[in-house]
Amino acid sequence: MDTFRHRRFVRDPALVAEQVIDETILVALGPDATRFSGPYVLNEVGGHIWRLLDGVRTGEEIAAAIAAEFEVSLEEAERDVTAFLDQLERLGAIRAV
Repeated sequence: MDTFRHRRFVRDPALVAEQVIDETILVALGPDATRFSGPYVLNEVGGHIWRLLDGVRTGEEIAAAIAAEFEVSLEEAERDVTAFLDQLERLGAIRAV
């Protein structure tokens, strides 16, 4: 979590999110859409993290929110949030601000 703990992230504006039941579907639109390989489906936790990526909250704050919302330990939330943010950053879906 150290690499993400104090960083803040924003979502790529080319990705539009739609919630369908307990999943969030990310679809790339516009001229930047070709950077993405297709729609991405996020589970309930991933969708919640996605909505928290507002450029204000740090990775640490997001992990704390996930721990509270989904009743998991902070350590587990930190591990999962770190892995998810790393994956989103590698995909180009988010960037640090």
